[in-house]
Amino acid sequence: LQAPDRSPPAITITAAAAEMLQNAVADAGPGASLALSINAQFQPNFQLAQFDANAIAAESSGVRVQFDLASARRADGITIDWVDDIRGKGLAIDNPNAPKTVQALSPIDADAKARAGEMLIIDVRPADERAIASVKLSFKTFDGNGRAELEALPKDTALAFLCHRGGRSQQAAEEFRALGFSNVHNITGGIDAWADDVDGTISKY
Repeated sequence: LQAPDRSPPAITITAAAAEMLQNAVADAGPGASLALSINAQFQPNFQLAQFDANAIAAESSGVRVQFDLASARRADGITIDWVDDIRGKGLAIDNPNAPKTVQALSPIDADAKARAGEMLIIDVRPADERAIASVKLSFKTFDGNGRAELEALPKDTALAFLCHRGGRSQQAAEEFRALGFSNVHNITGGIDAWADDVDGTISKY
């Protein structure tokens, strides 16, 4: 078996973040070190840990960060910054390896892309709701093995999720993003907005 890649990731820590992190390590006392874990959903978690000379570690701006094996691969290319703006105050991590966030998509654009064969529409509503109101073009559902078949698609497949007003479809879109899909959209306003903006013959309920 090939030995796992233990090369340290390339990381960038801004001066503002470095100051905050260095202070945190100093406050923790001798033998402390920073550790960053990044889970399969690319959610980062900073914590203070014991210094481990054998750990996978990277350094930037005088700050040493330890990683476990999986996190080291997910962290390659990250930038760690300290922000104090409308988002609040704290560390912000920009990770180029993370799947893109779910994108909002208007019914008009979803209709055009689906008709051009550029995107799959997935209606996450149960069959009884779809019987009342549905888009008049090809779409996928979670019925039967539908969800499993969608999960098996290439991760760069363009997916647009649809529900009644946009809530359930947003949740489904986030779940597929967490699976690693990188081109995921939520159709804003759901089938109600589709009836308003694309096809007025669709019933509203």
